[in-house]
Parts: sequence; structure tokens; C-alpha cells
Amino acid sequence: MRKRRAVLPAMVLTAALLAGCSAEPAGAESAGTQAESAASVSSEAQTETVPETGAAGSEARTETDKAQAEEAGQAVQLEELVEILGTDDEETKDLFGGGTENWTEDRSFYIGRIYQITLGEDEASLYTTCDENKKITSLSVKFHGGEEDHQTMTEKWVENLTEFVGQEPEFDGKSSEAGSQNWKWKKDNTFITLYSLGENLSIGMNPAVGELK
Repeated sequence: MRKRRAVLPAMVLTAALLAGCSAEPAGAESAGTQAESAASVSSEAQTETVPETGAAGSEARTETDKAQAEEAGQAVQLEELVEILGTDDEETKDLFGGGTENWTEDRSFYIGRIYQITLGEDEASLYTTCDENKKITSLSVKFHGGEEDHQTMTEKWVENLTEFVGQEPEFDGKSSEAGSQNWKWKKDNTFITLYSLGENLSIGMNPAVGELK
């Protein structure tokens, strides 16, 4: 009987010790919950700061590209180029955002002016040529090239110039020893030529004298 009484207290004591070991310290569950909440908030914050993608992001980039293109050179129309032929160089110096003087290397001969323009959707350099009286006798537009491949851009400008002039061009694929391909139009008193050589594309304009050759 005494043995049973001695065993009972020992069993009670063992059970109490086991219960104490298995119980979590006060506040442990609360700390775990706080950690999970903090991780959730951090994840939400990261999601909110992710840059725009898809259509919205693409539209924003397109607007930026357009703004940069406008800054590159003043937008010019083909008709404006035709109109400056035969005018005084001094009268045109402030046109198209302003041009810079173009001299020979030794500055012994004045050639004309150089302007940075955007013709249609394409960036280009405009070069004027003057006679001894500083009247513009011809001009050349040299395209800088863009995202389009050369063939696509050439075909586009053949179409643009044909629409501008109102008639089909005369095409000469072997008119130059260098191997350039040329499309020629006559609009009123102006000859207009599109030159394609390698990856270079340019438009030339000069007063019409005689017939297209």
C-alpha cells in the first residue's frame, strides 16, 4: 500500500514536467503571427513598386520616343523644301530650327547651310548649295536611317514622292558607276531624285532645266 502511494506522486510529478516542456512560451504564437504579417506587407509593397509592363509601359515608351524625335529636328514638309529653291541664303538661315554655315575646309568657298530636320517620320540632315550670289541652287536630304530596313524605307519614300508629285517616277537602276539606283520626278519647275546606294538613302532637288535624263 505504501508503494502505491509513493508511485502516485511520482507519476503526477512526471506528467507535470512533460506538460511544462510541451507548452510554448507566452507570446511565441504572437511573434510568429507578427512575422507572417510583416512578410505579407513587404510582399505587397514590392508588388506596388514593380514598373509598368505590357500595353501601358509600351505606350509610355512610345511617347518618349516621339518626344526625342521631335527634339532631333524640326518637322519639315516636302513642299517647304521645294519653296526654298532659288531663294537667298540669308532668308533661309533661320528656317527649320536654324542652319549652320557650310564652307570648304579652307573656308575659301561658301557651300550653303546644314539643317537637322525630320521629314515625314524620318530624321535627316538637309544640305543647301548656293551659287556665287548666295542663292540656293539645289538641296539634298540625307536620311539618318531608323528602325526600318533600307529596302522598306526606300519603297516608302518612292511611294511618298510619287504621291507628292502626282505621277510615277522614271527609274534608273544603273545610272551611276557606283551602282546607285535612282528614281526621278518632275514637279512644276523642280527635278526631284531619290538616290539609293548601299545603305544610304537621300533626296535631291534642283530647278528643272531640260528634260529628265
